[in-house]
Amino acid sequence: MGIICKPCFAFDALAAVTLHKANLYGFRDDIPYVKQQSDKYFGELNIAGSDSYFHLFTANYSFDEIERMDLKAFTENYPNCIKGNEFEEQIIRGLKILKDMDFTRLWEEYCLPFLQKHCDEYNSAIKSENKLVSSVLSDIQKLKPNKKIDDINIYMSYFIHPVHIGLHRGLASNGYLTNRIEGDEIDIGNILGMFAHELTHGFANEKIREIYERAREEDDFLKKTKSIMYKWGQTGDEEEFVCALSSYISFRNGLARKDEICGKGNDSMPVALIITDELLKLGEIPEDVNLWIYDLFKNGTIRVGEVENKVNNISPGYVDNFMNTYFKDEK
Repeated sequence: MGIICKPCFAFDALAAVTLHKANLYGFRDDIPYVKQQSDKYFGELNIAGSDSYFHLFTANYSFDEIERMDLKAFTENYPNCIKGNEFEEQIIRGLKILKDMDFTRLWEEYCLPFLQKHCDEYNSAIKSENKLVSSVLSDIQKLKPNKKIDDINIYMSYFIHPVHIGLHRGLASNGYLTNRIEGDEIDIGNILGMFAHELTHGFANEKIREIYERAREEDDFLKKTKSIMYKWGQTGDEEEFVCALSSYISFRNGLARKDEICGKGNDSMPVALIITDELLKLGEIPEDVNLWIYDLFKNGTIRVGEVENKVNNISPGYVDNFMNTYFKDEK
């Protein structure tokens, strides 16, 4: 397994068109000229921010195909991915803007040197921790015994800031889009923690997805946490499982403390908190993680009607903190 961080023109072109409005804090200003041009040309588009535009892309094209696309190839091929999408008309308009503004020149002259510098720093940091990287990837591989994890692609993007997007669906897999601000220190723990989270996606089978969804429909507390997860875009039916497992892998490899993984990402994920607690008791990654999680539901460790009490026992005050944060008026 190899890990490589690199720029990708087509992913950045797509991000420039679809994610400009998604940045609540205004477009990044590391390169003032790029900010000026982005606000000028893409500010007129009205496209809701979503990672779905990238998943539609990788559902139709492999990483190798996407990496080879120049502006002509991208603007000719991407419309095939969004037929019927509610923002299709706006995105097509955005693709025309890319041509009109000579986006290729902007990206190659201003963004590419910036991105390549940060990719070189990422690759150097990863190489310097080769043993730790191998250990984390080995743990992830245990979750997917029937699917070999091959090379991992990290695409350093200028235009997706401030989000990070996992690319684990469709023809392209084992990759994600990330970004970095000039002057930010590289934290190998954060980098590997992101590896663990994004690469863990896709392990869950239908049985645990179904029993989890039934619990969320029947348990009053899980109904509330589900509504908050949806509000923040965490709509997947394995997100809590992934959060628990990736946090535990970080803990196993010395990337996070026990108190950190029991709180991190779990403020609206009680099932993740319960699974994390059980993993800590077990002290290892289960041989068949899907069966192990399924049994947590079947044996009553995660029981409908008792989730609220369970998480309060694990983390006293959990429910009050959740209600005060998200449902204060209903208390």
